[in-house]
Amino acid sequence: MHQINKIQLIAVLSMLILGCQKDESVNKKEGTPKNTALQKEQNTPQTTTKKTEELTKTSNNSVNNNGEKLTYNSEQLLKGTIVFNHANSEQGTVTGTVFISLKTKEASLALLDTYQLKRVAEHTYSFFVDKDTDLKVVKTELEKYPEVGIVEIGVDYTPISEVR
Repeated sequence: MHQINKIQLIAVLSMLILGCQKDESVNKKEGTPKNTALQKEQNTPQTTTKKTEELTKTSNNSVNNNGEKLTYNSEQLLKGTIVFNHANSEQGTVTGTVFISLKTKEASLALLDTYQLKRVAEHTYSFFVDKDTDLKVVKTELEKYPEVGIVEIGVDYTPISEVR
C-alpha cells in the first residue's frame, strides 16, 4: 500500500512540475521562443490611434481645463477642434460650451452683460460660443472676473470614428 502512495505522489509531483514550466517551444527557423506571454502582449492592438499619437507629439498649443491639460494642433481653440486630454489619455472634440462655477451666489452685472449665461446648478452657469470664437481667449477673460472660480471648456469624448 505504501508503494502505491509513493507512485501516486511521484506522478502528482511530476504533473505539477511539468504544469508549472513555461512554454519554451522554440521556433526552429528563427530560434526564438514561440507563443510566449510577452509575445502575445506585444501583438495586442493598441487603443491609441495614429491620429491621437500624432496629436500628442506635434501639439504646440495647450490649455489647462479644470486641472486637465488639453493639447491641440490649431492656432486657435475653436468649437470642433480635436484635443487630447493628458489626464485621461483620450481624444475629444471641443463642443463650444463653456461652464463656469462662481465663488459667489450670483453673477455680477458685468459678467451677465458680457456673456449670455444660463444657470445649470447653484453657482454654476454655462453658455455657448460662436464657431469662430477662440475658447482659450474666452477662458482667460473669464478668469479675470473676481467672482469666477472655475472655467471649464466642454469636450465630447465620444470616439470620433462613431461620430463621423
